[in-house]
Amino acid sequence: MSDEPVRSDATIAGLDGIRAIAVIVVFLSHLPIAITWLETQSWFNQFRIAGFLGVNMFFVLSGFLITYKLLSTQHTDGRLALRRFYISRTARIMPAVIVFLIVHLIYAVFFDFPPSGRASDEFIMIAATIFQFANYAVLSNTELLEENGALWSLSVEGHFYILWPFVMFLLFRVLKKLSVAVAVLMTMVPLLYMWLAWIFHNNGYLSAYLRTDARIVSLVVGALGAVLWMKTTYLSPLFLRMLSLPAVLAMVVIHSVADGWEPFVWDGGMAIFDIATMIVLLALAQGVFPMVNALTHTAMAWVGKISYGLYIWQIPVLTLLNRHAEQLHQLFTFVAATALTIALGAFSYYWVEQPVRRSRFVQRGVS
Repeated sequence: MSDEPVRSDATIAGLDGIRAIAVIVVFLSHLPIAITWLETQSWFNQFRIAGFLGVNMFFVLSGFLITYKLLSTQHTDGRLALRRFYISRTARIMPAVIVFLIVHLIYAVFFDFPPSGRASDEFIMIAATIFQFANYAVLSNTELLEENGALWSLSVEGHFYILWPFVMFLLFRVLKKLSVAVAVLMTMVPLLYMWLAWIFHNNGYLSAYLRTDARIVSLVVGALGAVLWMKTTYLSPLFLRMLSLPAVLAMVVIHSVADGWEPFVWDGGMAIFDIATMIVLLALAQGVFPMVNALTHTAMAWVGKISYGLYIWQIPVLTLLNRHAEQLHQLFTFVAATALTIALGAFSYYWVEQPVRRSRFVQRGVS
């Protein structure tokens, strides 16, 4: 049996625009770390409390793309190209994180070991990030990862990367029948949302927000979308086009009312937001999303390309300005925060992420 993939990877126009929106939503929610004036502004309050939905967009997109990549590099005998998958994921995620951790350690040595001044906290932070238990470290001590708190989500994704190929194997190699595999996935999603609601009501907001078993549902929604798109003929382009704008409206409405401390988000609001995000991704994949030109605009596409670095560096930059630029006018603080975050995001993309992904070692590993 040939080892050649069934088909090669293809670019879906507009996905970088989705990444750009997601990282902007997250960045805006964290601005009050440095620009304390925003905490007193009622008009900004919703941006602050609903910023976590930007992470949901990343989760749904990751679930979609990971499943898409697994299926599009599948061998003709049905085997998943796991070696290629894990090498590419490691090369995509870890180099930028390691550079960040090294820079942060140097900063901590010369200034202070956050958050409590103990060197052990810094090294726990490093271990938690590298070994993918940052979300549980934050859950046990919310101050522990104060300056790279955004990286908790990478641990959730890391757990998904480990588990999902084996779920895919069970669905498509053991069950074999496509209709059964799709039915299992479509059953998993509501069950996982019910579990998410149960965690919130019984263990509280932080458990629902941080635990892998709570947040993995958003990735599974994205994965379901990829399976429906690549493996079935259920999705009509006209149907997706008609649904896409209502889906965008649903995302905007949910963002305008969401509060992670309130039950609405966990009792169905997050499910609506995630499914709406999936519909937008499917419309983009089918090439029928009406607003694709906005998402593919040069500026949006560029921000999307560097979004990983932006996501990693935004909280440290804002915390740095809060500590060392207290006397700066709030407007200048905003300009400095935006410029420095973009500069570090671009550095991460062009000088860390891309060189590693194009290196001979990685290319040999994924070939």
